[in-house]
Amino acid sequence: MGIIVAPLLILGFTIAWWVSSQLGGWLSYLLSEDRVAQAMAVGMRSVVIITVFSALAGLGIGSFLTWFLTRPIIDMTFVARHVRDGDLSVRAPVWANDEIGELGRAFNDMIASLDTSHRELERSNELRTELLHKVVSAQEDERQRISRELHDETGQALTSLLVHLKILDNCTTVEEVRDQVKGIRQLTLRTLHEVRRLAADLRPAALDDLGLISVLEGYIDDYANKSGLKVDFQPRNMEQERLPRDMEIVLYRVIQEALTNILRHANAAHVSVVIERQTTRLHLSVIDDGCGFDMERMLGMKNRGLGLLGMQERIELLGGTLMFDSRPGQGTRVSVELSLPVVLREGNSA
Repeated sequence: MGIIVAPLLILGFTIAWWVSSQLGGWLSYLLSEDRVAQAMAVGMRSVVIITVFSALAGLGIGSFLTWFLTRPIIDMTFVARHVRDGDLSVRAPVWANDEIGELGRAFNDMIASLDTSHRELERSNELRTELLHKVVSAQEDERQRISRELHDETGQALTSLLVHLKILDNCTTVEEVRDQVKGIRQLTLRTLHEVRRLAADLRPAALDDLGLISVLEGYIDDYANKSGLKVDFQPRNMEQERLPRDMEIVLYRVIQEALTNILRHANAAHVSVVIERQTTRLHLSVIDDGCGFDMERMLGMKNRGLGLLGMQERIELLGGTLMFDSRPGQGTRVSVELSLPVVLREGNSA
């Protein structure tokens, strides 16, 4: 406003000075003193009126320009305060295609990105809460299963051992003793097998001793024999240094869960498990030719099983990505991608 009003005032005062000091001398040669005084008075009034009017007009124009130039900034300040308070539904109005308009569009893009990230974070928190509840429930179900198996299998086997030992105590001939010892030996072997099976279901000890590939080969062979499915296992470039312990456990559990889901739901005939180690990353694919499923419907279900959530959570804890590709009637593909630790990358490069 000062930039507009100050030149107008300077111009007005300059004209007034010129009228009062210069114009009167020039007119004295042409007119009488009364006429000169009258003309000077009229000129001064005109100059004052024009100067005041120009100053008021300048104030009005300056106020309008100030409002016009600062309005987008005020609007963005208003929007920024709402965003600070957590309201991500507001947007800054774009007044023109100038620099301020570009700033407003960039500001709106930033708010939209924040809104998307906020919604994803809320969804992730909901999934984690849901997973936590299901994990607690699954732990209780697993404890119940183990308790039932210990009671039904191991408990009954130990009771049978006690019965055989009592009978053995009452044997009077060598033949009777040999028959009872033979029965006790067979019963002990069955009990030992059940205990080992139960321990392997909880955690395969061979995973620590032999490594992931050896355990997967044995598990997949046993899975194929029991299920009747044709399973093609392809480890690629896995002969180098072993993966970290946490990564091996996660990959084993993901493959175990994927194969279990195939057996329960897919109605497949052929399964392919491919695990490939590259320079900086590790890729895993479990592919079946089963009935498939509707991905959007499955992932949007509130009561979906713990398996998919558990697989996703395990992979995300390692900073990896888990993807499902499935369509009804076209099978399912489970893909995992993990970054290898820096030490293993250096070993691969060497």
